Amino acid sequence: MTLLEYLALPENKDANLVQPLEWCPHLKTIETFSFPKSVDVLKAECEECHHVGENWICLVCFSVHCSRYVNEHMLIHGTEKEHALTLSFSDISVWCYQCNDYLDNPKLFEFKNAIHRNKFGEDMPKPQSIAHGNETIQIQMQ
Repeated sequence: MTLLEYLALPENKDANLVQPLEWCPHLKTIETFSFPKSVDVLKAECEECHHVGENWICLVCFSVHCSRYVNEHMLIHGTEKEHALTLSFSDISVWCYQCNDYLDNPKLFEFKNAIHRNKFGEDMPKPQSIAHGNETIQIQMQ
């Protein structure tokens, strides 16, 4: 069954499909593709309120803050510092505050994989574009 056929089923009539952007200009704001080893996604606290759980990490400066559904500290950080890209510890998604959309780009794979490895103890499956592409992106843990 294709995705379109699945979404056409009566029980999925009001379903929403999140389609992340494949590229945004704010990818250029990421200066390093190294992820800090010291971040434990299961224990990392929001730097403002010390909440553990629904937290995000800024992909520009690697500060950890809670989500908009807790106390909005990552939203405030992203807005005040103009750090657009952030990665969720909960669902390993990347959000761009300036594009107001999710983002999924091969350059983000190693960040997402570092969170996945930290959280689940194993690597994520590599997407086709990274596993068989011409460009290999290497990211070292700090």
